[in-house]
Amino acid sequence: MKFLKYLLLVVVVVSFSFVGKAQLGEVTLSLDSGRIESQFDYLMKKSSTYEAFKVVKTDRLLKLKANVTDSLNSLKKELGDAATVVTNQKNEITSLNTELKKITDQLAQVKEEKNSMSFLGALVEKGLYNTIMWSLAAILLILAVFAFLLFKRSNAVTASTKQKLLETEEEFETHRKTALRREQKLARELLNAKRDNV
Repeated sequence: MKFLKYLLLVVVVVSFSFVGKAQLGEVTLSLDSGRIESQFDYLMKKSSTYEAFKVVKTDRLLKLKANVTDSLNSLKKELGDAATVVTNQKNEITSLNTELKKITDQLAQVKEEKNSMSFLGALVEKGLYNTIMWSLAAILLILAVFAFLLFKRSNAVTASTKQKLLETEEEFETHRKTALRREQKLARELLNAKRDNV
């Protein structure tokens, strides 16, 4: 695993050095500055050849090793920093998503409250609220018309009953007067009959 990391790092470093060469054009070769690739090139150029082998001075090889190690450590630090940045950005995205959800919920609640009316302590949609109110108004109107018709009928019955009562009272008064006259007539006749018998 460690080998793969170093191999990947060397490939990245070599890739960066190719890109750097392409961008900078001609690079001066040295072990003290420049990219790792240019340092390898310098080492190859300055080493002597013995048969099919290159002979490299130990101090130069150690210097190259130190440079490679420094580059690897620098890349590790950059990767660590990048990982920290990614983690921070993930945390920030999570925080923003939470805040967005909260704001979205609040917006939905505001929309619901805007499109609703409070009826008997409960939120009811405006359309349903209007339907309930118009239904109540229609029911009250029907009840008012029904009550008016009942009152009118009762009033007509009362007026008719009063009229009949007046007629009955008149009949009774006529009958009483007739009975009183008859009684008086009978009383006179009885009185006359008593006079005649005496």
